[in-house]
Amino acid sequence: MPKFYSSVLAVVLCLIVCAEKSDAADIRYYSSMDFSGLELLDKAVILKGAVSAENGAIAADMDQLRKNLSGSALVDSFRLDSNGQRLSVIVKEKKIRAALAVVNGSRVIPALLTFDNRLVSGSETVSMPVIVVNMDRFVNGKPARSLLRAAGLVRWISDKEPVFYSQILSVELTDSDRLVVKLNGRRTLFRTDFSRQGLMMVKKAAAFFDTKEYYPDKMNIIGDRAVIR
Repeated sequence: MPKFYSSVLAVVLCLIVCAEKSDAADIRYYSSMDFSGLELLDKAVILKGAVSAENGAIAADMDQLRKNLSGSALVDSFRLDSNGQRLSVIVKEKKIRAALAVVNGSRVIPALLTFDNRLVSGSETVSMPVIVVNMDRFVNGKPARSLLRAAGLVRWISDKEPVFYSQILSVELTDSDRLVVKLNGRRTLFRTDFSRQGLMMVKKAAAFFDTKEYYPDKMNIIGDRAVIR
């Protein structure tokens, strides 16, 4: 083989070998993993495609872990610390004011509202009730005062009644400034006042229905009165 072609072949082989090395996954093995800083982010999002069990050990694809964490809308910053046989995943989450379902015509767009009133992608599952609003609850891309008020009510109930808060699936802010509340495990749609008292009335009504093991399709609460349908 001519010297020129031999040199070209050597360069090509070198490039192939270097590419294979650069593409090789950074797999490390641990006996345990721990997480800190997680409040809203699901561990499954972090671990997806990155961790498996091999011969009694935890095989962690470090590049995939970094990709999962850096790709999460909930993550502000993160650090992966190796301490012997233990891998620590340390996360600083973004401060989320509310999880939203924004209705725009026939589309429903999931989004997350941060405390600095920015919207970020909401495709991830978070452990908080979803506030359902129409697109007109935003003015020039910023949340309207009514939406911020709804988010404040949901946060208030999380502090005041954490058990009840954990049962709320969604709170819809209607065009008439009423709330429609859906609870986990109950079929009833609770339509109530846009106020703290309105949410507390839903709590009391749900507790009453629980004792009776009966749930109507709809309940309309106005002040301290209610109509069952």
